[in-house]
Amino acid sequence: MVSWPEVNGRLRETKYTREPGLYGGIILLFSATNGELLAILNDGFIQHLRVAGTYGLGVQYTARQDARVLGMLGSGTMARLNAEAYCLVRSIKQIKVYSPRPGNRKRFAQEMGEKLEIDVIPVDSAEAAAKGTDILAAMTDSIDPVIYPELLAQGMCVCTVTNAEMSPAAYRHVDRMVLARTSAADHHFTTGEDQRPRHLGGSNQKVLELESVVPPDHVHQLSDVMSGHAPGRGSDREIVFFQSEGMGSQFAAVAGKIYAKAKEQGLGRELPGEWFLQNIRT
Repeated sequence: MVSWPEVNGRLRETKYTREPGLYGGIILLFSATNGELLAILNDGFIQHLRVAGTYGLGVQYTARQDARVLGMLGSGTMARLNAEAYCLVRSIKQIKVYSPRPGNRKRFAQEMGEKLEIDVIPVDSAEAAAKGTDILAAMTDSIDPVIYPELLAQGMCVCTVTNAEMSPAAYRHVDRMVLARTSAADHHFTTGEDQRPRHLGGSNQKVLELESVVPPDHVHQLSDVMSGHAPGRGSDREIVFFQSEGMGSQFAAVAGKIYAKAKEQGLGRELPGEWFLQNIRT
């Protein structure tokens, strides 16, 4: 069940199953060898892990090597795991976090400061979170823009979990874009034509405007950057924008690791495989 309430003047997307605060997402993990169902997993934590893993790779290849300060917009689980991922690929010394709910950002600061053993400061505005930062990440549930030109600075790596978090005006200040798209996205779409970028056969007006602002030779796929076929950034002065479109292959990769670890440690509940097989051809 999805709704879009207004919170502190911004539209937010909220979801629930049965009642607010409960969710019903599951992942079905199948064997690539014989097609049998291996595991049924709750998607809540895996959803955030696969996003954080991808964004950690994005930051590894697009942020300056000397990046030390992270500005985080958002204080939920997505923001927490992304902060952890960034700290794995850069020597982050300080995080400044802004959330419109003071209690949430203070809780984030206290818990993440203890976990990461670095200085985590709750701030009162997005501007304060962005000031003096090397990496600016928006991990919110807002469907309105939260990043504007005045938040950007030379040499920044900017990440958003959705296109909506970046204002059209902010795109015009981007020097280079790196996008994460799995190969399946080239042929099997999870979004309609009006939601896809032009290079994937889409007609999304916002993305078309973006593609006309950033030169085509400065828009790269993360896979090309990782393989050395394209640069993650051209210089330490560039503002580089990284964004990823989630795909099922990310869930499969993370769920496969979790399944293997659970088997090693004897965790989970065994269910009879016969429950999920039939002799009627589908």
